[in-house]
Amino acid sequence: MIAKIASFIAMRRAAAANSVLFQKLLAAAGAVIALSLTAAFLASLLIAGLTCLAYNLLVQHGMTPQSAMIMMGVALFFVLVALIVVICYCGREAKKVSTNIVMMESPLLGKVYHIAESFVDGFMGRRSK
Repeated sequence: MIAKIASFIAMRRAAAANSVLFQKLLAAAGAVIALSLTAAFLASLLIAGLTCLAYNLLVQHGMTPQSAMIMMGVALFFVLVALIVVICYCGREAKKVSTNIVMMESPLLGKVYHIAESFVDGFMGRRSK
């Protein structure tokens, strides 16, 4: 988070040409966020529909409603765990990319970032790597 703020401050203090690029970056980021939310909503509708369809098929083919519900619950649990793993992986990758951008933008900001990150780690009681 500190890296993102520092990179935005560094980008904002650049020349007027960078201001236009910054506005385009924010517009593109907004579009990506809106499309991501729409895709997530549609994916959740698809998962809900497929779950309902699978439950009905299981019941029609002779399974009791309780056992079909348990089976669908277990399947959805595994889907949820897989999504959480993917989200955590993507979050770590995004943090690496933002840190690399700050280090390339300005060596001074990189040093400030490491000092602030060490302070937050010490304040929160986390062990350093």
